[in-house]
Amino acid sequence: RAELATESDAVDISCLANLCYRGEGSWTTETHLMRGLRATPQHVERDLKTMDIVVLRAGEKNRLIACVKTGICTSTVVCDLDEPAGYVGLLCVHPDFQSAGFGKALVQLAEKRCEQKYHVNKMALDVISARHDIIAWYKRMKYFPTGRKIHAKQIFSAEDGDEMLEDFDFLLLEKQL
Repeated sequence: RAELATESDAVDISCLANLCYRGEGSWTTETHLMRGLRATPQHVERDLKTMDIVVLRAGEKNRLIACVKTGICTSTVVCDLDEPAGYVGLLCVHPDFQSAGFGKALVQLAEKRCEQKYHVNKMALDVISARHDIIAWYKRMKYFPTGRKIHAKQIFSAEDGDEMLEDFDFLLLEKQL
């Protein structure tokens, strides 16, 4: 069941993001690239003030199994956009449910929501340049690199607990709706 997250979901969303991006056993792990938390409950609460986070729940216990951050944006981590676009970020699917179509369904839901609610004609997202597998997945979803990028060292800080283990950029990918 898909629903909009509330602040009461912040801990569960941050736990899911850290499991998917900083844990082992997930094809989305970034542990070979970075150390530190991918999200904290405070980050999620801050995001919920400006964006929607759509969550999927399953099972008798209504367990959070996936999420995506979406809404309208005029800039991303990489750069200011030429025009407002829908946004896809914080896409997470619990490792036990990966490769079952939930990520694709959430991206499509975000696209439809942004197109209908904000009347945008494109979507935008940021992706780590070293994540060739995830870039290929997004390309299959018709998201393509724009040529715009920013070096990750301009974003991450050891003071915030982030440690880059490999050099990489963030790339801006866009999709025409």
